[in-house]
Amino acid sequence: MILKTLFKCSLCVGMATALSAPAFSQHKFTINGQLAKDIQGKVILQYNSHPNTYVRDSAIVRNGAFSLQGEVGDPYFASLQFSDNKGGPKMGRVSDYKGFFVEGGTIKIVSADSIGNAAVTGGKGQADYLHRVALLKTLNDQYRPLAEQQAKMRMERNMEAAEALQKQIAPILAQQEKIDSAWIAASPDSYAAFLLWIKTQRGFIEDEGIKGFNRYSAAVRNTEQGKLFAERIQLSKKLAIGNVAPDFTVKDSLGNPVTLSSLKGKNVMLLFWISNVFGFDSFAVNMRKVSKRFKDKNFVILGVSYDEDSRWREAMKATTYNWVHTTDVGGIGNKEAISKTAKAYGLSLGAVPQGFLIGPDGKILMRRLALTDAELGLELEKAVK
Repeated sequence: MILKTLFKCSLCVGMATALSAPAFSQHKFTINGQLAKDIQGKVILQYNSHPNTYVRDSAIVRNGAFSLQGEVGDPYFASLQFSDNKGGPKMGRVSDYKGFFVEGGTIKIVSADSIGNAAVTGGKGQADYLHRVALLKTLNDQYRPLAEQQAKMRMERNMEAAEALQKQIAPILAQQEKIDSAWIAASPDSYAAFLLWIKTQRGFIEDEGIKGFNRYSAAVRNTEQGKLFAERIQLSKKLAIGNVAPDFTVKDSLGNPVTLSSLKGKNVMLLFWISNVFGFDSFAVNMRKVSKRFKDKNFVILGVSYDEDSRWREAMKATTYNWVHTTDVGGIGNKEAISKTAKAYGLSLGAVPQGFLIGPDGKILMRRLALTDAELGLELEKAVK
């Protein structure tokens, strides 16, 4: 379903995970559920109580009734699944799944049969979400059977039929995006709309993103996610083109310290990378092309790897010419132990590889380099000094 996928990863927005966390508030909630009285089993609740804090809880369903309690900061989108204790959650069946906002106060989940058909009432976040559900109902009714057919075709490896269905799905998704954009623009005090909006703001926040953020009410901007987004804005400003790139110290393959400032006087392609990502082969091929293209110029690639040591050393063999190989292993991936380098550049597992072009004076010339684009070398040549 369209709605199911839109809120599911509302926290996965690029570099936000590398930033410091705001002080967390706590709001207690109670979920009271009543399904058909002949239903016995278990419900499984999954949600984020705070940014980067995942919670999984469960409750026994007796005679269709169940209750869950917990604490949450701001409203977060949650999922509730039913298990009949005969094989775990029915992951593939929409009828056994319900998405809703978990927030402080009492949440009621009522259905004459399954969880998927339940009515959920709660606070403002849930009310806003239900308003969006109503706006998209007609489109969802069109999208659902097509998506199910397409999934079946892909399972059967009938890619031609799946592609044909995509041509029918695409205009539905375009219309959905148009409705969402209008809903977001008309909802400056809606936290649900804000979560949907920040999914569109990936990487560095440009002027248009700052204007969009400032259109939200003070109440929304002062939420946990609002404060994290404000930090992303400040980081984006610090790493703006024309500013001096933050200096840092990492280690080379012999364990010797290497600083960014030690390369002053050269054009530096600063490359934060990890080999265990989708599309790494295309990335590696393009980096070899760039390296060869600039091997006789005042240009150096400073590669900072986040691979484990053995994987990093193996990956080094695939590079040539003017690389300075360094490692910052362990600097990302653990929110409790983010390195100074990763913090300075807003890095997270979802934000690498990432590249910058830094001029001989140490100032940023380009950021958000298209690292797999075959035209990258040409774009770099236009900017190097």
